[in-house]
Amino acid sequence: MVVPGRCAVPATLLACAVFGCVKPLVAEPASWLVLEGVCPVHAADVASRVDRQLIGARPANTRARVGIEATDAGYRVSVRAERAGKELGLKHLVAATCDEGVEAAVLVLAIALTEPERGLEPALTAPSEPPRELVFVEPAPPPSLEHDRAAAAADETAAARGRRLGMLVGVETGTVPGAAPYLGVSFALPVEAWELWSALRYGLPTEEAAVETASSEQTQRDFGALELSVCRGIGVAWRLSLCAGGEFGVVRMKHTRRDAEVETDTNEDRARVAAVGTTRLAGRAGMLRPELQFSAAAASLGPGAAPSLSLRLGAGVAVHF
Repeated sequence: MVVPGRCAVPATLLACAVFGCVKPLVAEPASWLVLEGVCPVHAADVASRVDRQLIGARPANTRARVGIEATDAGYRVSVRAERAGKELGLKHLVAATCDEGVEAAVLVLAIALTEPERGLEPALTAPSEPPRELVFVEPAPPPSLEHDRAAAAADETAAARGRRLGMLVGVETGTVPGAAPYLGVSFALPVEAWELWSALRYGLPTEEAAVETASSEQTQRDFGALELSVCRGIGVAWRLSLCAGGEFGVVRMKHTRRDAEVETDTNEDRARVAAVGTTRLAGRAGMLRPELQFSAAAASLGPGAAPSLSLRLGAGVAVHF
């Protein structure tokens, strides 16, 4: 019976209002994406994140599978996608954490499902050929400090290699009275990290004269020496070396005395053996290489002679070959 002025409410609608005939709005699982692995995340969450990253709607008949497993290097993520039964590809990558692995999988799927249709068509391959894989490789670690030191040592050794033939000029004191200029030639031969250095020098003649009323005296001296040293140095473009060795030389003296009408000549040669220490700065670039050296020699002039100290400063240029 219907009462006038009132709305009739069917029993079925009343029952639906009480017991609920409308299906509640709940999140449905993502049927197109399967998630497997150790990370605490649901497939529906990953699918929702992929949909938000897409440009436009997700293509129909899309299927994807994401697997995440823990390894010693981190988390290995495998992403496989297909559309309408066609394989789009399989990609592997390594992430440091679970979150980074899930984010990488979302990005890979978003890019793959957003590509134009022609770009998603798989390349023609043999039936037995597996899907192409993209592997992310970690960059090589930077070279260590020991590697840098080894490279620097190799550069120094390479710069020091090669024989050199040079010319020398300089001045020497202590071998003869006063300062005497000299000329010479040198030869250097590298042996591993060491260097054998030899030189042949000739001291130009020097004269001393004394004149008296009835007589006069004149003394002329010159000398020659052969040096052999062992050197060790540092540096690439310029090399500073310390050398130790010895030399053998001869000092020649000619003495002339005139008394009135009588002239007397006396000649004397003295052997000279010395221990030598040298500091040398030499260039290591180009064919012609300049050199600057300072040496000290402790010598004995023949049997019974008192030891003497001689110093010399020289410069030269060497040809590298």
